[in-house]
Amino acid sequence: MLRAPRRTAASVAAVLLALTAAACDTADEPAGRSGGSAGPRPAELSVDWTRPVSALNARVTPTADGYVVAGSGVTALGKDGSVRWTQDVDAKCAASEPNAAGDVAVTHGRKCQTVSLVDGVTGELRWTVRIPLVSKRYDSGGMALGLGERALTLVQFCGQVTRLAVADGSRLGVIAPHDRKCANEADSDGRTLAVWHDPVDASTPDDHGTGWIPQTDGEGAFALYDVDSGKQLWHRAAGRRGGDLRPGAVVSSDPLVLALTERGHTTLRRFTRDDPTPGVAIGRQLDAYAGSAFTALGVAGDVLVGSTTSPGDVRSGARLYAFDLATGEQLWSRQVQEPGTNLLVRTVAGVDADGVVVATSDAQRRSGDDEGRTWLHRWDLRTGEDSGVMGVVPQPSSALALDGDAVLLGTADEIRRVTLPDADPEVTAPQAEPAWQDGDVRDVADCLAVSDRSLHLLALDASRDLPAPIDCHWSETAEPSYSSRDLWVDVTVARPTPAAGDQEARTATEAAEEVVRQLVAEAPGRTGNRVELELAPARPVDGLGDEAWAVSAADLSGSIGADTAGYLVVRVRNVVVVAQYAGGFDVGYRHAAPPPLGQVEDGLLLVAREALASYGLDLGADPARPADGDRAAAPDVCALLDRDARGAGLLEKTVITRSGVNPRVSSCAWTEAGDEADDLTAHAYAVDGSRFSGADATATAAAIHAASVYDARRVRGLGDRADLLASDATVAEDGYANSRRELWLRKGNLLVNIDYSRWGAGLGRSTEDTVLRLARKVLRAG
Repeated sequence: MLRAPRRTAASVAAVLLALTAAACDTADEPAGRSGGSAGPRPAELSVDWTRPVSALNARVTPTADGYVVAGSGVTALGKDGSVRWTQDVDAKCAASEPNAAGDVAVTHGRKCQTVSLVDGVTGELRWTVRIPLVSKRYDSGGMALGLGERALTLVQFCGQVTRLAVADGSRLGVIAPHDRKCANEADSDGRTLAVWHDPVDASTPDDHGTGWIPQTDGEGAFALYDVDSGKQLWHRAAGRRGGDLRPGAVVSSDPLVLALTERGHTTLRRFTRDDPTPGVAIGRQLDAYAGSAFTALGVAGDVLVGSTTSPGDVRSGARLYAFDLATGEQLWSRQVQEPGTNLLVRTVAGVDADGVVVATSDAQRRSGDDEGRTWLHRWDLRTGEDSGVMGVVPQPSSALALDGDAVLLGTADEIRRVTLPDADPEVTAPQAEPAWQDGDVRDVADCLAVSDRSLHLLALDASRDLPAPIDCHWSETAEPSYSSRDLWVDVTVARPTPAAGDQEARTATEAAEEVVRQLVAEAPGRTGNRVELELAPARPVDGLGDEAWAVSAADLSGSIGADTAGYLVVRVRNVVVVAQYAGGFDVGYRHAAPPPLGQVEDGLLLVAREALASYGLDLGADPARPADGDRAAAPDVCALLDRDARGAGLLEKTVITRSGVNPRVSSCAWTEAGDEADDLTAHAYAVDGSRFSGADATATAAAIHAASVYDARRVRGLGDRADLLASDATVAEDGYANSRRELWLRKGNLLVNIDYSRWGAGLGRSTEDTVLRLARKVLRAG
């Protein structure tokens, strides 16, 4: 069982409005082998029937004996298009997919708390019940519906799942009941229910009335349930940190494909209903933090086709992907909409053994009564290439559903059914024909060329064992906790654009040059999950590609960590690659530190080189590394200051730096046990020169020092530059007594940052003396 794509009014309206706008366009007709007078002509197909139901407010789902049309109400049609019944219940809150009997569940009323079941045979409301809110303060009332043959699942606030009997609406029990932690998640497609269990236990912290409780160490669990019986099929423990389950996690029940999030990474994997062992990762990694899901359009054989767009937009979304379920390999990806023209609007009807069925509406009027037409054609299941045209029907329309050998099309005024013949491989659907020039790259833009070596340079080591992310955003925030490392890669293959209005025609290279101008017109700003750096505008970098722009920055800030970021834009011919990185950490946590600035620049240059090489293009030689300073390695502060820290009672030690990554950085943290615990954090960084800015090591170190210091006074006679922050809290003024000193120190290209916080009254002077003594000790080392 596949979760049927939910066709929303907004998505259909967008397609139909595009068709209307295109019909008024006067640009040249798109070309194709069948678009002119020469070549085979497409077959003229007849329409089986037409029903006056607006597709602007319709989601059409085939059933065993007809079709269910859900919009402002629910209507059942026979296979011949006859109206079997109409139910005017308001389905604007949510409507389930019909079950095998044609029943449909809808939520409606105030806060969408009322649930009704529409009988698939009679169209009458079999029953209506009102579901209480989980929380009067936070629960908006919305529920996700999963309708089976005997039971209906309602996924409520906090992941609570309530089951109702299809027969009479009686309550069958609750799965994953809500608690104050509010951390359970669930998703159902009407046959299978997947649940992430993360309930309150002894380790759950108090939320102090905030309504938010952070993840804690320990285990949660994924569980799979049968919707109709409520039986738990399997249960698998997983780490709480980075564990999650999002709407759309049940991608398919037959075959069983789930999108589960573990250690902060969401992957598609094949399971069975009696074994929780995940199969091979399928296709691409999803975005765990933006919440993107993979909506299946269909499965044929071992090929899964779908999109990351919302279920309502999957038929008209930006891009389709095809994955081999046996090997996990991505077979192809393809844009749904034809780029370079607004005369052609594509929508996808569905998938079968013969490929993907596509409707391309050619909306140009060729005479006063010709409103355009819709081409019905196929893409090959395993290559995604055009594999033939089945025929054309009059009038532009949008694909609504595939029903065996027939397709359902919709317009603003009607739904119609067309029987599909075999595709003629000698005929192709119309497509835009840009004015390409010799040397232009015409391939699909993607980021699959990013290598394990690049990911290692950028400290994204956990990602090396996972598929490339579908949105080209590599992110690690759960390994380790309290840290983040993010890499964004964007590849643009620019196309020639025709003249339009006041806009002159552009070659593909000129279009790419315009893309670069827009990318560097403003500063990249602040990026990343935890990174606070504000990047300046990018500057030109000589000798890279046809043009290149870059900027990078870093700072050090004691107990709240270090940040590193970089931004690189390169163009070769009509291909533009953007590689952007941000890394940082909140607290001293094992191996949380990002790589140093020079290594980040090297990683971004390698990413750009690999992306361009996948198109047969050369980035050119990397910019030379400017002159180094006196220090090529940082003193090992973990060993150097350990005895001092332990002598102060700070016995819990954390090595923040990733071992073996780069000798230029060393970071450690020590703390006491308990809530009001003294803590000490130390960083040492032997800065190297910047390939991006051209500044040597000492100048780069001075820039990082300046970016790090805040609310500090200058300390004379210590290195080339030293600045000290002093903060003393008293019981009389603040309700607690605490003294904190943070020192930023630079000598040549060596940066030292020490942050020491102590609880108690009158400790400011001794805390300051300790910080200065430790800083001098680090300077003397090596």
